[in-house]
Amino acid sequence: MLKIATAFSGGLAAVEFALKYENINHEIVFACEFDKYARQQYLHFHKEPKTFYEDIRTLKATKYLNQIDLFVWGSPCQDLSIAGKRKGFSGEKSSLFREGARVQAEMKPKIFIFENVKGLLSSNGGADYKEVCDTFRTQGYHIVTLQMNTKDYGIPQNRERVFIVGFLDIEKYHRYKEPKPFKLTKRLKDLLDLKVDKKYFLSQKLINGFIRKENNFKGSFKAKDLSKDFVANCLGTLNGCRRTDNYIKVGYINQDTQASQVFSSLGVAPTLSAGTKGYSQGYIEDIGLIQVGTLDIKGHESLRRVYGDNGISPSLVTKSGANTIPKIQTKTNIRRLTPKECFRLQGVKDEDIKIVVSDTQAYKITGNAISVNVMQYLLKSLFVEDLQKENLFDF
Repeated sequence: MLKIATAFSGGLAAVEFALKYENINHEIVFACEFDKYARQQYLHFHKEPKTFYEDIRTLKATKYLNQIDLFVWGSPCQDLSIAGKRKGFSGEKSSLFREGARVQAEMKPKIFIFENVKGLLSSNGGADYKEVCDTFRTQGYHIVTLQMNTKDYGIPQNRERVFIVGFLDIEKYHRYKEPKPFKLTKRLKDLLDLKVDKKYFLSQKLINGFIRKENNFKGSFKAKDLSKDFVANCLGTLNGCRRTDNYIKVGYINQDTQASQVFSSLGVAPTLSAGTKGYSQGYIEDIGLIQVGTLDIKGHESLRRVYGDNGISPSLVTKSGANTIPKIQTKTNIRRLTPKECFRLQGVKDEDIKIVVSDTQAYKITGNAISVNVMQYLLKSLFVEDLQKENLFDF
């Protein structure tokens, strides 16, 4: 049985789902999550860990010395993100990396997985990434740095993240083979609901506000060419609506029910990320038969940030504030992705999507999470050989 520990565990807790989906015999020795809403959702998704800590800063891990097979963690990334202010480890949240590293040093897990945004590699001119690597090597680990995108492992979301995998055993380090990406077959349309509550559709007033904001942006804007563009822009976590945001064109039958072929051959969803203010950015733009409030795309070029017959959708940005759409007076053909759709885009199976927090918190939870499908392939790359030897499960 694998002994697992997690920190900054989140409300989704990807490693717990991945272990379940891969049928790996395991025990969660401890988890650690500060946010009360994330803790609430975690406990609804998963069995309560043996110990559930609230604050990494007060977690003393020496009692777990040499008892943990795998430690999975990823300190807050806002100060490292390209979309943020790039304060690096001098920032209040990203400095929690040092607390996570302390916990890791105190218990010496056999293997660890550290996850963060791609911006870690360039933050402070690479100095922050160097600090991370030096810290892990000083602890005695042999490390491998991977860049993995959710869309390369079976789920249509363009979400690129950095994973640093560390081994105490040098032989396992030398034997390690990273997961290989494969061709995506699932499309965003496969993960969408046919019937969506009206509260997820935007009002014409809000859309008009977006259009006016577009006039204030400097630089040229190029709409996504439906016949040539295969990958949508990756969204950051800045406030509001920007010219780099992406919208998805779909068709729908009436005001309540979307058509079954909503995306023609559309592709991959946006990266789910979380911020503190502003509108949620994961909108879906309908261009089908609509009875009222149809958006005139030709008349508003700024809203033609779409992706179509090619492939990949934009990064989802999920904000923790101002996500509630005003009362809809005029029905439009633009809507947000629902929280349930966002959980699907993070690899959670429908039978497990039981949301007990508000939409605002659900968006934040999915935006902060590791993709379950990526974690599944990481676990297989780390343990499939050893587990087969122990005959714990079969692939």
